[in-house]
Amino acid sequence: MKRRVLVTRPEPGASETAARLEALGFETVVLPLTHIVPLDAGPAPDPHAVDAVAVTSVNALRHASPAMIAILSGKPVFAVGDATAEAALHSGFAAASSASGTAVDLAAMIAARMPAGSRILHLAGRERTEGFAEALYDRGFDVRILEVYSAEKVSYTTDFLMETFAPGPIWGTPVFSTRGAMLLRELLDNSLLAYAFEKTRIFCISRKVAEVLAPVAGDRICVSDEPTEDSIMVLLSSQR
Repeated sequence: MKRRVLVTRPEPGASETAARLEALGFETVVLPLTHIVPLDAGPAPDPHAVDAVAVTSVNALRHASPAMIAILSGKPVFAVGDATAEAALHSGFAAASSASGTAVDLAAMIAARMPAGSRILHLAGRERTEGFAEALYDRGFDVRILEVYSAEKVSYTTDFLMETFAPGPIWGTPVFSTRGAMLLRELLDNSLLAYAFEKTRIFCISRKVAEVLAPVAGDRICVSDEPTEDSIMVLLSSQR
C-alpha cells in the first residue's frame, strides 16, 4: 500500500508538489489550507526611489501587476530561493540573485551586496514571517513593504475533513511556511481527526517552521537540511 502524504500548500504549488510526490511513489491528499488572493497595491512605485527589490515568495511575482514589474524590471532582485529568483527572471526582471536559504539568509545577502542606506522595496504578502524587514532596518537599510497578495485561510467542515481522511491515515506531510504550520496545527489539534494524524511524520522546511508544530508533533518532526522543496523531497524519500 502506498504511503499517503498530505499536501496543504496553496495552488498552484499544491498540485506541483503532489505531482513530484506521486512520481516518487506516494499517494497524495491535496488539501490547500490557504488561497492566494491578489491585493490592490496602488500605483506603481517611483523607480527612482528604489535601489533594489526583495522577494520572499514566488506568489509576490505571480500577483504583482504587470505594470509594476515593467517599471521595476531594471532593478536588481534579491530572492529568498532559486525558484523565486527564476520566477523573477521569467516575469521580466533583468537580474536576480538567490540567497538559497531563509529570509534571514536573504537579509544577510542584501547587506553584503548593497551599501547601507539603500532603498529596498519588499514585494510581500499580507501574512508574512516577522524578522526580514527588521533585519534590514537594523543594518541601516531603508525598507518599504508593498503588499501584493494575501494568503487567505481556507475553511473546511469537519464532515468534509473526516470524509477526506477516511480512506486511511496520513503517513507524512511537508510544511513550507510558518503560516502553513499554524494552519496544519489546527488540523492536528482536532480530536475528531486524531485517527488520521496519530503517527503522521511532519517534514519541515526550517527549524522555525518546526517550532510551531513541536508542541503537537514532538519527535515526529523532521527538518530538511536546506530550506528548499528539493531538500524536503529527499528527506521524505529517505524516511520511506
